[in-house]
Amino acid sequence: MVHRCLLLLVAACLAYAAPVPSPAPPQQVPLVYQPTSQLFCVRAIYESLDARTLKVRNYANDGAVNGRAVGTSNGSGPMLTARIVNPKQPAKLQVGFSLGRRGGQVAPGPYWVIAAGANPLSRPGTYDWAIVSGGKPTTKGPNGCQAPTNGLDGGLWLFSRLPQDAANTQLMLQTLQSMGLDTSALVPVQQAGCLYQES
Repeated sequence: MVHRCLLLLVAACLAYAAPVPSPAPPQQVPLVYQPTSQLFCVRAIYESLDARTLKVRNYANDGAVNGRAVGTSNGSGPMLTARIVNPKQPAKLQVGFSLGRRGGQVAPGPYWVIAAGANPLSRPGTYDWAIVSGGKPTTKGPNGCQAPTNGLDGGLWLFSRLPQDAANTQLMLQTLQSMGLDTSALVPVQQAGCLYQES
């Protein structure tokens, strides 16, 4: 049941429409394909394509809040998809470039929803935040295990429905620490003043 709920989190909750059209990470680990210089106005948009596949559109600004838009959200580049590889583990997805109607992916990487939660006043069955790990945390950090941060595998994202969400960010950090995961590589994503304008 928990895994089904986590799938619903990815497929439905993270694609909510108000007050921000998509979830925004208040913190995340910089990666090869998204360095610190692109951690401005980051958000992700998920759209269900079928029972096991989501279209993924990423958005960020390069260099500053409302700087040059980067990512896959404007549809000009190859489409990213998230696929449930094993229906018995729907919280463990693979994200990669879509091969279109053939249904495969190029260079897929793990994208695991490891925790999710709701605020007390939220509608039943909805989530307000989620923690996503780029696969199994196997690297030893100063304060516990970390997901790798090099190549296409790895990463750690704290997602919230609100772009600025101090209370849920603190709750997510505490959740990670209670799981024995190191939070020292996380950096704040600048969301204040973002317009989220496509290029």
